[in-house]
Order: sequence, then C-alpha cells, then structure tokens
Amino acid sequence: MKPVERISLALLILLFVSSAAFTQKERKLDKAEVNNKYKTVYERMKTAYDLGRYEDVLWIYEEECMEKVIHAKPKRKESHEFKMAKKNIRGDIYLMLVLCNIELNKVTQTQKYLQKLLPIRFDEKFTDYGLTVRKAIEEKYYVGPRFLVGLKIQANITNVQVIDSFRIFDLVSNTAQESDFYSRKYKPGQGLSLGLLFEYAFLRNVSFSVQPTYDITRYNYKTLYKWRSATDPDRFVIMQYTNEQRLNSFFLPIFLKYTHVRGRVKPYIQGGAFISTRLIATKEIEVIEQDKEAGAIVNDDPEVLSSNIIGINSLMNNVELGITGEVGINFSLGPVYAGAFLNYRKGFTNIINERERYTDPTLVHALYDVADDLKAHSYSLGVSISYPITYKAFKRHQKTSKSN
Repeated sequence: MKPVERISLALLILLFVSSAAFTQKERKLDKAEVNNKYKTVYERMKTAYDLGRYEDVLWIYEEECMEKVIHAKPKRKESHEFKMAKKNIRGDIYLMLVLCNIELNKVTQTQKYLQKLLPIRFDEKFTDYGLTVRKAIEEKYYVGPRFLVGLKIQANITNVQVIDSFRIFDLVSNTAQESDFYSRKYKPGQGLSLGLLFEYAFLRNVSFSVQPTYDITRYNYKTLYKWRSATDPDRFVIMQYTNEQRLNSFFLPIFLKYTHVRGRVKPYIQGGAFISTRLIATKEIEVIEQDKEAGAIVNDDPEVLSSNIIGINSLMNNVELGITGEVGINFSLGPVYAGAFLNYRKGFTNIINERERYTDPTLVHALYDVADDLKAHSYSLGVSISYPITYKAFKRHQKTSKSN
C-alpha cells in the first residue's frame, strides 16, 4: 500500500471514530434537550391556562407534542420526541389537558387524557388535582397495577398416590391381614417453597402470572419385614424401615388470575398448569429391628451404609407435569401489596423412573426397597409481597339506568 493510500485510510478511520463519538455525545444531549423543550412547552401551557385561554393550551399541545402533518392522516399520534420526555414532564402536560377539557366540557377528551395521566401520577393520589378531577377519576376509571414483581414463601404438605405397587418378596400366604401388614404405609411430609412472582394485568380483573419457585417437598413411608420360626411361632424378628424422601425441584407454575379489585382487601382465585424439574433427590432411612428373643428394640443402621441419607436422583423422574389452583387475598399497604393464600397442586405424571427401579444395589439388596409408581399432590399455605412496576387506568363498567 502506498504512503498516500495509508494516510487516506488512517484519515477515514479517524473520521469514522470521531463521527461515532460525536453522534454518541449528541444522543446524550438530545435527551436533555428534549426534557428542556417540553418543560418550556408545559410552562407555556400553564401560562395560557392561568389566563383562561383553554383553547390555546390545546393548540400548543397539538403543535408541539403531536406528529407533524406531512400527508393527510386520519389520526395524528404523539411524536416520538414527546414520548422520550420524562414521565413527570408528560404528566404535567396531560394534567393541563385534563383541566382544560373539563373547563371546556369536553367529556370524551377529558377521559382520553385522564387515561394517559393516571398511570403516571398514581402515587400522588391526585391530592392536588381538584375535586372535579378526583370525581371524574372515581366515576370513570379504576387505576391498578399493570405489571408487578414480588416474592412468595409457603409451607407445603405433600402426599403421594400409589399408581402401582412393587415388592422385593412374594407373600407366603396372600391373606388380607398379611397383605396389609407388609404393604407400605405412606404419610405426608412437610416442605418449603420460595419463589418469585411476575404478574401482568391485561384486563381490570384478569391477569396472567409466572412464578418460578425453588421447591422442597417431602413424603414418608414405612416398610415391615417379619421372620418367624417354623417350629416356634413366639420366635420372630421384625425389621421396620422408615423412609423419608426429600425432593428439591425447580417448580414453574403459570396462572390465569381473577381478582375482585374493589377496596383495599382484594380476594382472588387463580388456576393453571405447572412443570417441575428435579434438582436433588435424597432418601433418609431409619432401620428398627425387633428381636423377640432379645426382648428389646434396637436402633441400628445396616452395615452396608455409611450414612442414613443416600442420593436417589436416578430413581426419580426429572420432569413432573400437573395442574394447580390457588385462592387468596391481597392487601394494599401503600406502594406495596401483601397477601396470604392457600394453594393446591396435583401431579399427573409418575415421579418414579420405572427403568431405574431395580438398579440401585443398596436399595434392592441391602434395604429390600423397590419404589412404587407414584403421583404427588400437595397443599401449601403462604404469604406474598409484591410491588407494582407500572400502572394502568382501566375504564369502569358504567351502570345504565332504564327510564320508563
């Protein structure tokens, strides 16, 4: 490459970098300039409003905040530049429009700008807006959260339903009494869940939410085995195996929710489906031996185990599907919502991996334990706290009266 070409290329690169830096700086300045511009627009509107020139206020908005007319358009929209301005500045401008349209008795336009104003100025509770504006708000609109984020914590009680039973030994005499003695006795266990809440309201009473949750559930069962002497029935040994299964999962429910929105206390009901992914699965085993000849009960662990807790990840299915429902109430506490709820969920899929039922030698040969096919279900009682990120003005359903 010739020296002249090298110099030309270097100049071009320098020009490009300088242009990019200038453009970036110009963009940063644009934001400040936009805010200053619409502060000035608001001050002009307020001056006109104070002088009682209400039509001039509307004209200033049309000229400064709406798209410029290039071709004949059936409907003009607010300009992109105006939408870039800070919310509090746009709120000031919408307030002027609301007040002017009230003075001009333009009901439709008042409602239009109220709907734009309310989500921006919801936290102020409209104390400075005058009785007329507050009355219009109460009669025409319900201002509620559009998008919320929150935290939920709940204690759960989980039990299982047996789909099909399996044993390591066959019964000698398959009587009802013997079958009941050797069958597993399942009992519910307690657990805990901690999750996030993301909720979006697309109607006044109806919302959609996703609630990713770290879920800990437990259930218990006992298994009994009995040896009895063929010559002396008073000589026997009973082995009792008490098992606690602990499942740590990532639980993802998706809800459709209906809320009664009137008042500070807001009852709700919601239902949906869930998918759960197994993260960790463990089993804690306690073995109790009853020896009739020794005349005592001895607590001891099998010699093949170094600990009472063993991992059973391979024994459990990785994914569980089901349905879930919830009823609860939310309380409005200033800028946040606190809630209490009761939840029920029911799994539709087998939580046991059938292909791995007989593959663990410790469970099968040392503890004589093969898993039944199971479905899980649980009840939860919990509390929540949520914070609205954005608000929306939802139009109220107006009651129409019929005159005779």
